[in-house]
Amino acid sequence: MQLPDFPDLTPEILQSLLEQHQLAGLDITPLPQTGIFNRVYDLGGKWILRIPRNAPPFIEALTKESVAVPALTAAGVTTPELRFFDGSLQILPVPYSIYEKVNGVNLESLQRSPAENAEVWEQVGRELVKVHHLPDPTAVQGLHLEDVGSPEDWIEGFATDGHFTLEEARWLQSWVARLKPYVLPPEHHTFRHGDMQGTNVMVDSKGEFAALIDWGACGWGDPAHDLVGVPLQASQNMLEAYRKIQPLPDDETAEARILLMNLQHLCFLIPRPALKEVSWAERPMSRWLDMVRHVNLLTSGNWKKFL
Repeated sequence: MQLPDFPDLTPEILQSLLEQHQLAGLDITPLPQTGIFNRVYDLGGKWILRIPRNAPPFIEALTKESVAVPALTAAGVTTPELRFFDGSLQILPVPYSIYEKVNGVNLESLQRSPAENAEVWEQVGRELVKVHHLPDPTAVQGLHLEDVGSPEDWIEGFATDGHFTLEEARWLQSWVARLKPYVLPPEHHTFRHGDMQGTNVMVDSKGEFAALIDWGACGWGDPAHDLVGVPLQASQNMLEAYRKIQPLPDDETAEARILLMNLQHLCFLIPRPALKEVSWAERPMSRWLDMVRHVNLLTSGNWKKFL
């Protein structure tokens, strides 16, 4: 997977950027790469600098954040405050953002099982209710999600390429066909995070929920899809907490839509080579293994109706 380069980020350029926002003299520390979109720096332990790759999709994602985050913080969503967004291109050939820093680490970095993270995922479910039901959604009305395609667009090709046999392709296609009728109609769509995974959930020093981050993939769609990108047990934890506050649109088919989106993500990821630096949600083998690992969950409750 060949990605566009980041802009040239010398120490001198980064210091010029800080001077632009009266932050000169702060220590600049690059943070470990947990996603593929942005290069991230700690600024003196107080702020977080995010700089996208120099290509339209990455720039567009950061620009979306500049619209979404103020609306989310106004609605009481627990997410870092956006302090500066600079799209002037005076210092860098791309826009950049400076956020308030959350003291903690991303949840995935703890390398804990879904069961050990159950309370965090439950809190994420409660936060998502606020995301999906903004009091004033007009500010984010024009933000759209990327369409990554439908599973059946790729399944036969994967069999032809040797990932699995034609018989298995027919079985997978039949499962997708059974789930497709449950796709949520557009009139029931809500605003959503769009990339809800463990690297975008911050926890404090006690391992407790601290904030949701990274809104570059946000937009309008099925709110149940914000319960994808995590282990299935985490999806269940979020579902239970969410439903205690209110049901999802077409709530009785939420599990079907979560399963369909999981298959969509899996098919999208199959061609990718193994990469150490990507998150759990970007690893197709981890996601296949998760379905095996949680087969007891899938064959119980509302899930089993859609297998």
